[in-house]
Amino acid sequence: ELTSSRRIRLHRHIGEAIEVGSGTDMPIEALAYHFSEAASDGQAANAVDYAVAAGRRALDRLAFEEAIAHLERGLGA
Repeated sequence: ELTSSRRIRLHRHIGEAIEVGSGTDMPIEALAYHFSEAASDGQAANAVDYAVAAGRRALDRLAFEEAIAHLERGLGA
């Protein structure tokens, strides 16, 4: 029932809250998701950075399909 602009802003706020509250052990995958959903609200750079980081983390675990999904999300941003 949210408008698309409200949903986008909420994703931005959630991503920002995760960044502030996570300290050194950030949930990169969640940040990649929320900032990619907020890319049109000035968060494209964050979306790309976190998508690449999440993709690399997935590659380290040999989770190739997950890595592709993260990197495609970054490209979309």
